[in-house]
Amino acid sequence: MPIRTCVGCRRRFEQQGLVRFTRGVGGAGWAPDPPAVRSEGRGAYLCSAECAVGVARNRRYPGLAAGAQAVDFATAERACMMVRPPLGPEYEAMN
Repeated sequence: MPIRTCVGCRRRFEQQGLVRFTRGVGGAGWAPDPPAVRSEGRGAYLCSAECAVGVARNRRYPGLAAGAQAVDFATAERACMMVRPPLGPEYEAMN
């Protein structure tokens, strides 16, 4: 399963545990991807409503908080299994 990072809290989750948002045509706002369809383009992932509120302060994703207001994170079909950081020689060398 692919691993993705929530842009609100920077924690890593399995991709199915996050809600993906993409920009509209011409960069006109953010919209959630339908669960069974993956829109083209670079996306941003959020794990919770709290992260959607927190990302409003991030200038990198203008308007993402407004686009996330329409999503009910409590009922979104998500796995919510946090992934631990990689443990190996590469990780130990960084610390």
